[in-house]
Amino acid sequence: SGSKAYNDKNFVIYFSSIHRLLHVDHPGFEFGHVVGDLTYIKPTQMFQGFESPSVVILPLVFEYWSVQETDKMPRFFVVDTRDDSTAVIPNTDTEEMHEFVIPYMSSMKTEGDKNVPMTVENRYARNEKLSEGVETDTSTRIIPTPFRVETSESSTTFGIEGVTLINADLLGRLQTGAEELIGKVTMKAASGKDHVLILMIGTL
Repeated sequence: SGSKAYNDKNFVIYFSSIHRLLHVDHPGFEFGHVVGDLTYIKPTQMFQGFESPSVVILPLVFEYWSVQETDKMPRFFVVDTRDDSTAVIPNTDTEEMHEFVIPYMSSMKTEGDKNVPMTVENRYARNEKLSEGVETDTSTRIIPTPFRVETSESSTTFGIEGVTLINADLLGRLQTGAEELIGKVTMKAASGKDHVLILMIGTL
């Protein structure tokens, strides 16, 4: 909306989008891809102008999935094609997402989506389940998971017996937590055995 009507077709609206724009469901506008994530929409010959006051809704269809409000980028800008002058659309010139993004009510991709978005709380709860002495098959946690793992009889293998934290005091308040985490993932304090994994924590 504005203080007066606008009927010129001499403008292009540019914006960044991490999702590919597939369709503009409005006869008065068309779209195009510039480079990278830069996309534009501009009026067609069927553009009827903007009345004052008025609200024009442009249904934009993007490639799936948008599950976070921060998938939307700020600072849409308009270019006047007569003299190439530019102006940022005011309500998008901000880091406050809700100035230009309607709040998302769910992060689910579909109604049957079983994905659980990680938060500090549920990540902590999962880590608490790790207990000393319980071995974990780390191959099941590799993404993407290998289809098959083969080890020839002539391959050299080794086992890690423990972990030594060198300069652990540089972690400050995190030192205790790091030591507890190492214990939970079944690593024991380093001993005199042959194979010892040493984590060096230093400064540049």
